[in-house]
Amino acid sequence: MPDLSEPEIRPVGTGYKNAVFVYKFGYRAPPIGTDQLSMLRKISTALALLAAFPLAANAAVDAKAGAEVFKRCAVCHTTQKGGGDGLGPNLSGVMGRKSATRPGYAYSPALKKAGLIWNADNLTKWVAGPQRVAPGNKMAFPGLSSKKQQADVVAYLGTLK
Repeated sequence: MPDLSEPEIRPVGTGYKNAVFVYKFGYRAPPIGTDQLSMLRKISTALALLAAFPLAANAAVDAKAGAEVFKRCAVCHTTQKGGGDGLGPNLSGVMGRKSATRPGYAYSPALKKAGLIWNADNLTKWVAGPQRVAPGNKMAFPGLSSKKQQADVVAYLGTLK
């Protein structure tokens, strides 16, 4: 009967890649080779990048870039504090305001009924597709498809005090 307490390890073959170890019981176990280590490194790198992606996306929000994208919105909306409305309402101080409450602007019944508070989440949904948020509102804009542009515009709207 073989002694199970102390395995005997004998190298067989030469060189790191070709080395195989034979244990006392005849089991041959190749060491981790460079191919396996390379794959392990690739997997580890991919997991690290995936874990860091949400942080990078949030860190990339840029209000200045949002001001550039907002030029599309400025066709209908004004942003000057105390300024008048355009085809759409003035958006100065919009962040934190209840939807459809700016005095003097004729909002659609759909937006009045929505009862939203314009926080970052609701504004992001709105700029992505106003008709999806409040079907039947009078805003004809189809929305921004780029998540980056949505985040940038919302950041810009947050600067309008």
